[in-house]
This record gives sequence, structure tokens and C-alpha cells, in this order.
Amino acid sequence: MSFPIIAFSTYLKNLNQPKLIKITKTLLKKLYKTTSAKRRARLVHQVVDSEMKDLFNDCAVKKFVRCGDGCAHCCYSHVAITSDEADLLAHRVMEQGVEINYTRLQLQQKAGDSIEAWNQIPHSMRRCVLLDQSDSCMVYSDRPSTCRINNVVSEPELCRLDQGERPISLLLTERADMAMIAHYIYSKQSKKLVTGTIPQLLWQSLHQKSEQVSSPSL
Repeated sequence: MSFPIIAFSTYLKNLNQPKLIKITKTLLKKLYKTTSAKRRARLVHQVVDSEMKDLFNDCAVKKFVRCGDGCAHCCYSHVAITSDEADLLAHRVMEQGVEINYTRLQLQQKAGDSIEAWNQIPHSMRRCVLLDQSDSCMVYSDRPSTCRINNVVSEPELCRLDQGERPISLLLTERADMAMIAHYIYSKQSKKLVTGTIPQLLWQSLHQKSEQVSSPSL
């Protein structure tokens, strides 16, 4: 998984739109000046949140978006993230003692970035390990950009994946997409960073941090 499909499609469509491409280029410049993975992730999230806040200032958007507290159908899907975001999530899990199901995470990460392999996992086992018992995100303030942007204007029931994937209508989020894609472009251009899915990269990042903690200091 190199780029999230919808955001990348938005980016390609707007390459010749100065106001929109400026969002991507401006954020890219800031990312290259930021050395910390967690700071890069939070920088992107801040810009994405700002664009989404402006969008939700429109009363029509508030009226027609159907997402709400306790609705977690999308949390069973194949969610794209960057390694910076995975580092941030792993930090939250380890430093703040967020309890996750490692058995389920291990099963999920085996799918890698293959949607076909992901769909072979039983639906109940595709549930995001970062959800609590009430289907609320335990790391909401540090959730990935994909989770911040995706909002549906179709019936929430259509988002259920236990009976197969069905057509849904998503809120148009062009400006936020252009911000998010900057993070993926940066990751692609950096030889040390990768993109993938939450289970895949969170598993890797948790293992890396565990090894760093257990290794004696020199």
C-alpha cells in the first residue's frame, strides 16, 4: 500500500490547482524540517484537523454526515498509515499503558498491505485493537489521518463489512486529502520510512520499541 487510494486520487486530480497543491507543498517543506517521527505525525494531524474543522463549519456538512460516537464499522477496515503515525501510536500504547489485544494484532499484521489477505480474516478478528469495549478509540487524539478524514453521508449500516463490502458515499474532503498525501509523499521519498496499515506498522513499531527498551545502554 503506497498511498491511500482516495487521497491519492484527489492529489492527482488537483495537480494543476494552485490553491490545493500549495497545501501539499507547504506541508512537505515543514515535514523535511522536522526530525522527530511523532512531531511529523502530529504536524500533519494538526493541518488535517484544521481543514476538517473548516469543512464542518458548513451547516450542511454537519447535517448530512452520519458518523457519530459508538459507530465503529470503519474500524474493521484496512486502514492506511505512515510509519510516523505508527511510531506515535506505539508511543501511546507503551508509554500510557493502553491495553490492546496482541493476539489479534499479530493475526491482523500477517495480512500486510494485501486487501485480499485482510478479507480472509474473520470479521470479528478485524476489529481495530485500539478500540475499547464501548467501541471508542483509546488513542483518539493521536489517531491516523485516514481516521480523521473518512466521514460518510450515506446510511451507516452500509459501512458494515460483516456481510461484504457495499457502496458508500464519503464526504468530499479535498483540502484535508491534499494535506494527508504530503505525509505519504514525504514517506515515499525518505529511504528510512514506509507506509502500510495500522496492524502491519504498529506491530513493527511496538517490536522495535520493545527491543530498544530491553537492550542495555552503551
